[in-house]
Amino acid sequence: MSSIQSRTRSTRRMASQSTLSASSAATAAAVASSVRITRSKKLASTTSLSNSTSSSVTSASAIQQGQAKRRAALEDLSNVHKIAALGSSSTKGYKKMPAKKMVMADKQQQQPPLDSQQQQQQQQLPLQVQSNGNSITTDISTASLKPQRQQHRSTRSTRSKQSFNVHNSSIPSINTTSTITATATATTTTTTTTNSSSISSSILPLKRRAEDHSSTSSSSSSSTHDNNNNTSNDHNDKTNDRLNINTTTNDANENNNTLRLRYEKELELQKQHDQLLVEQVEQQQQQQLLVETRAAKRARTQPWDDLDAEDIEDPLMVSEYVNDIFDYFYTLERKYMPDPDYMDQQRDLTWETRGVLMDWLVDTHAKLRLLPETLFLAFNIIDRFMTMRVVTLDKIQLVGIAALLIAAKYEEVFPPNTKYFAMLTDENFKEDEILSAERFLLQVLSYELSYPNPLNFLRRISKADNYDVRTRSFGKYFLEVACLDHRQLRYPPSRVAAAAMFLSRRIANAETDDMENLEWTANLEHYSGDVSEAELMPIVRLFVDFLSEREVRHVALFKKYASRRFFKASVVARQWAKENYREVMELSSDEERAATGLGDE
Repeated sequence: MSSIQSRTRSTRRMASQSTLSASSAATAAAVASSVRITRSKKLASTTSLSNSTSSSVTSASAIQQGQAKRRAALEDLSNVHKIAALGSSSTKGYKKMPAKKMVMADKQQQQPPLDSQQQQQQQQLPLQVQSNGNSITTDISTASLKPQRQQHRSTRSTRSKQSFNVHNSSIPSINTTSTITATATATTTTTTTTNSSSISSSILPLKRRAEDHSSTSSSSSSSTHDNNNNTSNDHNDKTNDRLNINTTTNDANENNNTLRLRYEKELELQKQHDQLLVEQVEQQQQQQLLVETRAAKRARTQPWDDLDAEDIEDPLMVSEYVNDIFDYFYTLERKYMPDPDYMDQQRDLTWETRGVLMDWLVDTHAKLRLLPETLFLAFNIIDRFMTMRVVTLDKIQLVGIAALLIAAKYEEVFPPNTKYFAMLTDENFKEDEILSAERFLLQVLSYELSYPNPLNFLRRISKADNYDVRTRSFGKYFLEVACLDHRQLRYPPSRVAAAAMFLSRRIANAETDDMENLEWTANLEHYSGDVSEAELMPIVRLFVDFLSEREVRHVALFKKYASRRFFKASVVARQWAKENYREVMELSSDEERAATGLGDE
């Protein structure tokens, strides 16, 4: 009984061993066939690689051959997996030999040696495939193959389309190499993967076909869209060209208009410049003629004494240039003369209003203890400003105080603060208003303040009178009287100063009865600017007419010169004018009265 059981066991063992050996042989044959297929694919890929690098035209056919071989390999692999599955089911419960070792053993036995040509082709592979034992490894990782696969998917449809439509289309060798390399690597890795990897690799061609179809359709739709865009862009370009032409035409017209306007302005400026040059030349000619005339008179007779020679060693008297300086003053004084009839254009003002303003300025000037030159410059600024602008009654005081501020800044070494000027107006005007009026007056007058002061001419004439203090004090009083009397605006300051000196000598020396002191001598005529006694008499009569009034209208001026400091000049002059009024007026003619307005006051 035991012998029967042992035989049965041995029979079963032999049957199982035979079955195992059969299954192992079948598995080994399947693996060997897969290895041969892999080797043939590698040789085919190497051949296709060399062909693709040598000629880019046959790349499309190489891609199609690779796809067909890949499908055949997948079918063989599916058969191998079926055989392996049957073998594993028959030998269940026994220890199996790993498939990897079986492949390695079979490869060592059955792999034929490579010839020299195949070795060179293997060395030229871009993936640098190396055989380590029975396994096949590559230098390119799966992560490095992903961008090559994506690039191959995106470019495969367009390349296949170009290969069918264009006979000699150029396909970059780098993309073709990467495509064949990716195919060889995918085929190599599928031989050593599991069942799940073989299934995923079998699905890849279907996905790639769908992607090829979608990329082809998207490329065709994109090409249609690009054509439409190109058509619309051409239309927009034509429209933009028309607009650019119109814009260029408009710009050209604007440039022409701008050039024309600029040319017209340049012509106007040139005319104005030429006119100014002509005026300057005329003024220079008049000045030169005046100087030559005076020089001729001096050279012809010269009845006067050269009093400047006495001051040749005094640098403060500038005797070397004094004649040139006063010749310039004689020319300049007419430029700064106001219009004697400017009150005709003033609606709210009269000459009496002007007299009240001037008398108030005399009082303000005395309170601030300013220089005499400051007062005369302020009077000139007011008259010149009202010649150019119309002033209302409520602003006349503001004009006066602003003119006094400007004159103080021009003549004084230490001008008073603006707050004192505001206080003197009884706070009728604030400091900001005074400063604003100051700026406006300067703008109207174009900042021209080089007024030849009449006091300079009086001092020049006083040199011929031996600098008599009493006579000069009377002369200062008459100069301020001339500033308040609007009838004397028509005479230049030099002639008014000469008339003031003439009348001062008469009044100051009336008690002595010295006829030598009453005459208008040659020295006085020369140093007054060659003004004769006959030329002075119209102005002298205006002084006498002003001083002989019954009532004193300008109280501040009268009180100022009624002090002993000025030898009571206002009191003495007023008394003399009343006593000698008829004698002085009898010599006047009707023409003179009409011209000077004598008797209007």
